[in-house]
Amino acid sequence: MANNFPNPFEQWTQRYRVWRGKAPDAISQIALVEFKENFRRGGWRDGEGVTAWKPRSKKDKNPKKRALLVASGRLKRSLRKSPDFNTARVVTDVPYAAIHNDGGLVNTTASIKSHRRKKKKGGFSVVKAHSRKVKFTMPQRPFMKMGAGLSKNIDKYLGDSMDAVFGVSK
Repeated sequence: MANNFPNPFEQWTQRYRVWRGKAPDAISQIALVEFKENFRRGGWRDGEGVTAWKPRSKKDKNPKKRALLVASGRLKRSLRKSPDFNTARVVTDVPYAAIHNDGGLVNTTASIKSHRRKKKKGGFSVVKAHSRKVKFTMPQRPFMKMGAGLSKNIDKYLGDSMDAVFGVSK
């Protein structure tokens, strides 16, 4: 007398394969949302609190007019997910993203266009086009950082999705 015992491994294997194909994309999306949220927060989430970025220098003419790291919004808009089978990734193609995220020494040459300068006693003077050396230290303002808050969100996703794969109900 042979009874057919339902084998859960076939169902689990099938659901696991589907989950495995979708997991890197889902984790990349979680990270992308977190990284874009860091721009709104003005810092990155580490545990329960937010580690705020260093504020602008006093030299800025209008320091409260816009958020840190946002002039045109190009850096924030450039963030996109780029997962492959084994890796969840968020990437950007903006050349200055690394120096803002990691901080460091900026040593470059700036090109100044020809322009008119207003004189104190009226009239204008013409400034010829020229270049000048620019050297300063950029503070670290990490917007793409794996903090405890992001780890917690990823762990929650993994736990919930694994429960769904193996049919565990809460």
